[in-house]
Amino acid sequence: MTNNKNISVITTFRNFEASDALKGTAEEKVVACLQKFVHHDTEAHLVLNVEKTRQIAELTFHADGADFQAKEESPDMYSSIDK
Repeated sequence: MTNNKNISVITTFRNFEASDALKGTAEEKVVACLQKFVHHDTEAHLVLNVEKTRQIAELTFHADGADFQAKEESPDMYSSIDK
């Protein structure tokens, strides 16, 4: 029996130009990670924000009756997303 969960990611870019490559990479990583832990269809909100030298990735989602939030920052957006 296959458990097909639909995980949709809404991505917001703040203070820098959106790129399809960055958006695609970020959303793929979020979906791959959440598929391991959530049990139902889930909508996640990803905010990618640049504040001077700080590259911040912030993820929020609701699953199994609880709200979850993760936030990481580094000098590189791809590193922030990976964390």
